Order: sequence, then C-alpha cells, then structure tokens
Amino acid sequence: MSHVFLFSHQDDEFGVFKAISDLTNSKKDVHIIYLTTGTLDGSISKRRNKESTDVLSKFGIEKKQIHFIGCENKLCDGKLYQNLHIAEKSLDTLFNLIGPPSTLYIHAWEGGHQDHDAAHILGLAMAQKHACMGQTFQFSLYNGHTLPWALYHVLKPIPENGPIQRTQMSWGDRIRFITYCCRYPSQLKTWIGLLPFTLINYLFDGHQKLQLCNINRLQLPPHTGILLYEARKVLSYDEFKAGVTAFLKQHFKC
Repeated sequence: MSHVFLFSHQDDEFGVFKAISDLTNSKKDVHIIYLTTGTLDGSISKRRNKESTDVLSKFGIEKKQIHFIGCENKLCDGKLYQNLHIAEKSLDTLFNLIGPPSTLYIHAWEGGHQDHDAAHILGLAMAQKHACMGQTFQFSLYNGHTLPWALYHVLKPIPENGPIQRTQMSWGDRIRFITYCCRYPSQLKTWIGLLPFTLINYLFDGHQKLQLCNINRLQLPPHTGILLYEARKVLSYDEFKAGVTAFLKQHFKC
C-alpha cells in the first residue's frame, strides 16, 4: 500500500512536511511525484530537482521514491492544465511499476496557481481510477480567497473545500520545517513572499491542515470572486476551464 504525493513543482512539498514526516516515521511506503519541470520553458532544472531531493532526504525519502515525470515529458511550469492527458499516461505507467496508490495527497482546489488546480483534477482522476477517493486529501499552499488585488493567504484552506483535519506539530517539527523552507535558494524570489506567512503559520497555528476531496467541487470555480492567478494576470478561469474541459468530460462527465 503506497502513500503518494502529487506536486506540481519542486518545493511544493513544504505544504505537507508534517504528513510526509508522520508517514516516513511510521515506515510507510511513500512516493513523491513532480508533475512539471518547474521551469517556464520546459528545460530540466537539475538545481530544483536536487533541492527537493535533498530536503526529502531529511525525511528518509530515497531517490528511488522520487519521480520527476514532468521532467520526463518536459511539461513546463504553468501549462499543466494543457497537458493532463500526457501526465495521466505517465502516472499510469508509474503506478504499474510501483503499485497503485492507497492514499493520495494532492493540491487543493483553491485558485492559487493554475498548475495546482490542474494537479488537483489529475489527482482526482487517479483517485477515481484506483478507488481511493475516500483516502485522497488536499492541502492548501496559497490562495486569494476573500482578499483584494493579488494579495494571498499561505497554508490557509478555503472553507468551500469542507471540514479541516488538523494535526498538531511539535515545536521541534516547526523549527525543523522552517529550516527546510530555507533550502530552496533557486526560488529565492518566491520564498521572499511565502516565508514570512509560513513562519507566522508555524508560530501561531502549528497544525498540518488537510481536507478530503469532493469531485462535485469541480463543477464550480474554487471560490467566488477573482482567483489569484487571475489577479496576477496569468490566466483567466475561463481559459483554464477551456484547457481542462476534455479531461473533465472524459473522467467526471462535467
């Protein structure tokens, strides 16, 4: 029985450090999958791959448990929503090798980054295919729920996704996880924005927050109002929806 984490980009693991830690401490079979190259042009970033591999090694995750299928297919950052069928085919091949997932951890449906929402759709397709929907959990990274302009929350699940399952982190874990967040130097610009909010979350909240997934949520945008990737002028939700419609109809009839 494998516990699988689907991430859009190298460093997205910061949203579930506690879940990864608990599973590895319990000697569970854990696999980490990255769905894009983490680069805008689809080139392979050995630096980003190494940063995540090094951080995951702190949890006892070995290289054979880490799968860069985005690199194998040169799926560039920002365009996963246009390449779901390619990613699905690679996941099918991988699961034939490592065995089907019994538990999935996927990005939340929250409108923060279009790759995250695309990964959520892909994760639900895998959960449905492998009959583990009841053990498929979503985690929030960042979103613009209720906020104006391009402001954003970090590690704050949106209420539309249902009840939150909260797991307390020890102070030792909080300190350790914060140090891990500083191990992505290639993403300095991104982490200048994320780290202060992550630090505040660890200091004043200190919980891993997960929510069960619901396929019916895909019938609507993640939340009312402008989504964060819309506020950032990256992509409109209508453009995103047009890119994933064929995949949604094939797998969910919606």
